[in-house]
Amino acid sequence: MFQANALLEPFRSMLTEKGGDFADLLMEGPPAEKICEVARIRSCEMIIMGSRGRSDLKGLLLGSVAHRVLKQAPCPVLMVR
Repeated sequence: MFQANALLEPFRSMLTEKGGDFADLLMEGPPAEKICEVARIRSCEMIIMGSRGRSDLKGLLLGSVAHRVLKQAPCPVLMVR
C-alpha cells in the first residue's frame, strides 16, 4: 500500500490545493471487479472512467478493465477517451 499512497500523493495535493472535494479508496484485487463492487456498495448512479483508446474488438480480445466494467457494472458507465 505504501507504493500506492506514494503514487497518489501528488494528485491528492493538487486536488486539496484547488479545493476539490474527493475521497480515495485503496483496494486489492481485480480492478474491474473492485470498481463494480464499490459502485454496488455505494449505490453509485454512474461510473466514469478512461479508456486507452483501443478498438472495441481489440479491447475485448485483450480483456481490458474498461470492457469488463461495461459488462459487469450495476449502473451506467461513461467511457472517456
